[in-house]
Amino acid sequence: MTERKLTANKGIDWDRVEGLGERSDYAIAARMGVAPSLVQRQRKLRGIPAYARPPLQASDSIDWTNRFWSKVHPEALSGCWLWHGSVNKDGYGTAGGRGARTTAHRLALAWAIGPLPPGMVVRHKCDVPACVNPDHLLLGTHADNMKDCVDRGRKPRGEACSYSKLTDAQRAEARRRALAGEAIPDLAREYGVSHSTLRVVGLPRRKRDQSGPNHWRAKRRAAETAITAALRLDRSAHEAEQREWMEIMGTKERDDDR
Repeated sequence: MTERKLTANKGIDWDRVEGLGERSDYAIAARMGVAPSLVQRQRKLRGIPAYARPPLQASDSIDWTNRFWSKVHPEALSGCWLWHGSVNKDGYGTAGGRGARTTAHRLALAWAIGPLPPGMVVRHKCDVPACVNPDHLLLGTHADNMKDCVDRGRKPRGEACSYSKLTDAQRAEARRRALAGEAIPDLAREYGVSHSTLRVVGLPRRKRDQSGPNHWRAKRRAAETAITAALRLDRSAHEAEQREWMEIMGTKERDDDR
C-alpha cells in the first residue's frame, strides 16, 4: 500500500499543479492518473479549500430542461412518452446532473406537479418502464406499487420464478398427497427440498392435538404438577419434623421443671 502511494506521488510537482480548489478532486485525479485520495491529501497539506460548485443559475435550469425533453419521443398509438436516454437494468430511464441521478419518470412527474412527497414512489399506469408521460404516472406507496405488480401479472409465480425449486405439476401433486394424509417430512425428502419450501408452496399445516399426552403443553402441565406435588411433600415432611421437634422440646422442659 505504501509502495503504491510513493509510486503515485513520484515525479509530481504539486506546487505547479493547476486546479487544486478550482476543480473537483476526482477531475484532477482522472487527468493526472492518480487516486482521488492522493489529491485530497495534497490539497489539505497545502491548506487549499475544497472545490465548491457554483450556485445553480436560471439558465442552467432551462438548459437542463431542454436536454431532458430532447430525449423524450412520444408514441402515437399508446400515448406513452418514451425515454431514449440512459436506462437502468430494469428498463427505467435515468437522468440527473451536478453529481446526482434519479429515474426519469420521477423527474417528469416532479416537473408536472412539483416536488414529490418524501417516501412516495411513482407508479406507471401503462406498465411501460421507459414512459415519462405525466398523465401515465401517479404517486403511491411501496405497498401500492407491489399490489399493482401482482394484480397486473408482472410478478412471476410458480415455476416462472428463477428461484423456483418445484414445477407447477410437482406442487399440485405434493399438495394432493399432503391433503391425503402423507407426512410433509416424507414429501420433502422425496422432492429434495426443505420443509419450509413445501410450506411456501401452500401445503396445509397439520394441526396437532394439544390435548394429547405428547404435546409440549401437556408435558409442561405434567411437569408442573409433579414439581408442585414434590414441593407439597417436602413442606409436609418439614412441618412434621417441626412438630416432632416441638414435642421433644416441650417434654424436656416439663422434665426440667419437675
